[in-house]
Amino acid sequence: MSARKFLIACGGLQAGEDGVGDYSQRLAEALRNLGHNCLVLALNDRTIDHEVAVTCESSIQLIRLPESLGLAAKSRRARSIVAAWNPDWVSLQFVSYGFARRGFAVREIFWLPLVFRDRKLHAMLHELWVGLGTDASTMNAIIGFVQKHLLLALLHRLRPRVVHTTIRYMQDVLVRAGINADFLPLYGNIPVTPETGDTWLPATIRTKEGPDLSQHRERYWIFGLFGGISLKWPADALFTRLIAYGDRARRRIVVVSAGHPGAHGTSLLHH
Repeated sequence: MSARKFLIACGGLQAGEDGVGDYSQRLAEALRNLGHNCLVLALNDRTIDHEVAVTCESSIQLIRLPESLGLAAKSRRARSIVAAWNPDWVSLQFVSYGFARRGFAVREIFWLPLVFRDRKLHAMLHELWVGLGTDASTMNAIIGFVQKHLLLALLHRLRPRVVHTTIRYMQDVLVRAGINADFLPLYGNIPVTPETGDTWLPATIRTKEGPDLSQHRERYWIFGLFGGISLKWPADALFTRLIAYGDRARRRIVVVSAGHPGAHGTSLLHH
């Protein structure tokens, strides 16, 4: 396959502070490793107050437009960047909250289609709208209703040739909403290193008032949970099952949560 030019657009690109931005940069690096040319464009970066253009260590060009830039100026500048790069494909990595602080991407319905007009466009929807679960509060259900219709309106105007989302459930939701979306699983933002967890994890667990795993490590099983957890998730069922398995194998269970366990953190302590 001959080399192609890609432009990957997202909200922000502050390393380590924007998951979609980190994802976008890693996507660009993977494409570069396949012999393609990539530019990553942040359209609403909240961590800068002026335009920043750099070439990162992986030789990927990054251009970051600040959130504070006026909408008309931002639209003009973004269109100029896209025209100058003249990509074969644009990949829009979209999360409503990455463009609108309250998650209501109203203005994007009007200016993003202008930026990407006449381009082959791919839309990657990392999130859809809040209130999807059966346990959604009334407020989240209302917010989600508005966000849903704003996102559908944006997609209608963008007319992407390809739409992806990261979870099968969200794919089904989009299909039911009339969007022909495909499933594309996420790759990890957590780097793979030669260092094993045994060199740092026991110390971290100990600082959180956990057991001392440096002694008799073989007596413990460690389970990891990532991300926020709904208050209505039946955590006790999992914890009880884990403890039962541990008892059979004569192992103690340690659950490490990276995210916001909320009340479930207290539930786990009770076990």
